[in-house]
Amino acid sequence: MFRALGAHRVRDITAAEAGRLAEVPTLAAMQALTGLAHAHLIREYAPRRYRFDDRVGAYAAEKAREGED
Repeated sequence: MFRALGAHRVRDITAAEAGRLAEVPTLAAMQALTGLAHAHLIREYAPRRYRFDDRVGAYAAEKAREGED
């Protein structure tokens, strides 16, 4: 999920949107987002809305590019 969000350089996302990007069910996306939030890699800034801090988002994009190799 981290790389999928990084690849799309999302600023703000819901579980349904994340699921579509990562091609997983919404429930799986919600679980992944919750795990990322608990690891402090993404922030739930409003109910069910998530976003990366700028530096973490840049790192996610870098990891996504590495995964394309």
